[in-house]
Amino acid sequence: MDTRFTAFLQTLSLPIRVAGVALTALLLAPPAAQAQGVGVQAGVSADPDQFVMGVHYESGFIADRVSFRPGVDIGLGNDITTLALNFDLLYTFATPRSAWSPFVGGGPAINVYNVDRGRGNDDSDVEPGLNFLAGVKHDEGFFAEVRFGAINSPDFKFVAGWRFR
Repeated sequence: MDTRFTAFLQTLSLPIRVAGVALTALLLAPPAAQAQGVGVQAGVSADPDQFVMGVHYESGFIADRVSFRPGVDIGLGNDITTLALNFDLLYTFATPRSAWSPFVGGGPAINVYNVDRGRGNDDSDVEPGLNFLAGVKHDEGFFAEVRFGAINSPDFKFVAGWRFR
């Protein structure tokens, strides 16, 4: 196994492993009557400038039009590998005569950065983050969103994806 990848995995502390187990449990939860499901997304981020891909789980409504959407994103590029664990709450606006629904949301994040400095001199760090997002989703599953990061999250992400039900 690549020593850089091994070093990156060693930076994953116990809280991140616990979050991963929690996310796995959510992904395996039985479906409810409301629209929910596992989704995949891909796009780009700025600062760091990367290609981003990930997976998430969107719950049914836990309150009036509010759902929980934990997810994991991996960013690649710019000599940095980013692993972001996002714990978002979404508010979906009612649009009774349209298959499209706008949404807003945000939540805390755990960001793991692995910087490749060359010659095996990698630097890894775990940082807290905060995200704010807005987007639009279709009843059939397609969605697109912009995400703005604060604290130590990437400054900006644009992703599009599909939620499976």
